Parts: sequence; C-alpha cells; structure tokens
Amino acid sequence: MKVVCSIKKDNDLISALMEFGFSYDLSHYLYRHKENILVNNKPLTSPNLKVGDVLIINLVEENKEYGKSSSPLHIVYEDDYLLIVSKRKNQATIPTINHYNDNLSSDVANYYLENNIFSKIHCVTRLDYETSGLVIFAKHQYIHNLLMKTEIEKYYIAKVHGIINENGCIKLPIIKDPNDKKKRIISKDGKDSITEYEIIDYEKNCTIVKVHLLTGRTHQIRVHFSSIGYPLVGDSLYGTDQNKDLELECCNLIFIHPITKKLLNIRKYK
Repeated sequence: MKVVCSIKKDNDLISALMEFGFSYDLSHYLYRHKENILVNNKPLTSPNLKVGDVLIINLVEENKEYGKSSSPLHIVYEDDYLLIVSKRKNQATIPTINHYNDNLSSDVANYYLENNIFSKIHCVTRLDYETSGLVIFAKHQYIHNLLMKTEIEKYYIAKVHGIINENGCIKLPIIKDPNDKKKRIISKDGKDSITEYEIIDYEKNCTIVKVHLLTGRTHQIRVHFSSIGYPLVGDSLYGTDQNKDLELECCNLIFIHPITKKLLNIRKYK
C-alpha cells in the first residue's frame, strides 16, 4: 500500500507525518525505516522537508493469525486501503475465548494470506455476535487511525415485536447494568444515546424499521426499542424470545474515504 503526501510547509519528517494523521509511534517507526519513504521519487536522505516535496510512503505490515477460518468472506467493497464485508449472524467480529476460530477477523486474516495482502487486522466497526451486516476493516494502522476520526453514518434494518404507527426518535441515556456485565440499561446517569427510526413494512404482529444511529452505544438499538415496549425479534437479552436469531442487520454505511476523499455509500443490498 502506498500513500502520497504533499508537504505544505517546511518541516521535519516526523512532524510532517503527524500532521498527515500518522500516530506518534508510527511516525517514529517510519523515521527509523527510511527505506520505505521516497521524496520526489528519490530515496529519503534528509529528515528535513521543504514546501512542495512529495512523499511516497510504502506501508507494509506483517500478517498475524487470528484463529483458524473455514468460512468464505462476503466482500461488499474493497480497495487498496479498505475492506468492507458482511458478517453473518451468530459470528464474533474479533477473537474471543469462546470464539477464537471462525470469527470474522480470522476469515479476513485468511483472505489476506490467500491474496498476498500484507496487513494485520484493523477492525474499524464492530457488530454484536448476534447481529449481521456490514463491517469495515482498514488495511493498515494508519488508515485505521484516520477512520477513527471520520464520521461514519450507520443504518440498520430491525424487526421488532408490536405495531409502531409512526416514525420516531428515541433519546434515552444508556449505562452499564451494575448487576449484569452483559447488559445495558436506561438511566439518567448514562451517556446520551439517540436512535432515529423509519417504518419500512409490517409482518404479522411485527414492524420492520430502518434505524439510524446518531450515537454508538453498546446494544443501543436493542436497549432503546425494548425500553419503549417493542423488543427486537430474537432478542433473548432484552426481550423474551428464546432460540431465535436476532433480527438486526447493519445494511448501510456512509462516510468520506480517508485517502481519496470521495463519499462512499456502501449498501449490503443494491
């Protein structure tokens, strides 16, 4: 992966890199490995840069195993910098004690190895084990750093119990449940949490809604809809359903590409 940076003012290499969004540690790593940097298409010979200089930085990481994988990836978008895939239901996004193998990160790591992509796993967005849909991976620490500073609009499709009669917005603060480390609860002492929703369809005694997260709290959609009396279908934690798949899917991500600066509108369904 190559990144091109144009110097806007006289500067030293480390300061210039940090201004372009490289972390302190990564900037110093690149300073120690100058062979990965060209200045005006020539090898870097001095740490001092001038206005108009063009840096070409070769970003390479060593692959790392994240457990064994036996599942193919459902790739929705890919370029030199990003990989966006669709996670299946009941799959961990990252390795855990109970799901060290066949998690989404192990699938991505296996894909990297098979396709000679030299990158560690940099998971930008995550989904709960039960939730399916779009997940963003950055192909280098630098891209991950940039995306963590990027506003990403997230939209979900959810099926809830009961009939909702009109579109709405739920504004209820969420906090960890002091009596159950897995759960979150509504509390005036919690963090501000905002969930907008639009009615899409009805199915038997259920409503299908498109949800827009304006904040990103753990279990936000599940907690919010349960708190207003419309728990998600398949939710055993905040509802009463047992032995059913959770009906929640991330279907749409909208953000500015950190390198090309183009607007990406990624949809699972065209």
